[in-house]
Amino acid sequence: AAEWMFDMVKTIAPSARKPNFAGWANDIRLMRERDGRNHRDMCVLFRWACQDNFWSGNVLSPAKLRDKWTQLEINRNKQQAGVTASKPKLDLTNTDWIYGVDL
Repeated sequence: AAEWMFDMVKTIAPSARKPNFAGWANDIRLMRERDGRNHRDMCVLFRWACQDNFWSGNVLSPAKLRDKWTQLEINRNKQQAGVTASKPKLDLTNTDWIYGVDL
């Protein structure tokens, strides 16, 4: 899984230096044993992060995947549901606020 993740990183950053695979493998082990994640879920979420405009530059290792797991899941689920953060529409021509004000 560590080597697969590095291959994904190389698609984003071709000049990325080879990581400490033992450290990466340990982070993957921790996700499995302590966090109860399975390899499939790790790979699916890491692939999604690597394809996301924002997260692709921020999640480049198993340690960062583990650290940001909840945020990544929330954002992925929102994206899959078609939910986006929206700002209230601003009507620059609305003058209702001035009614009742004596000038």
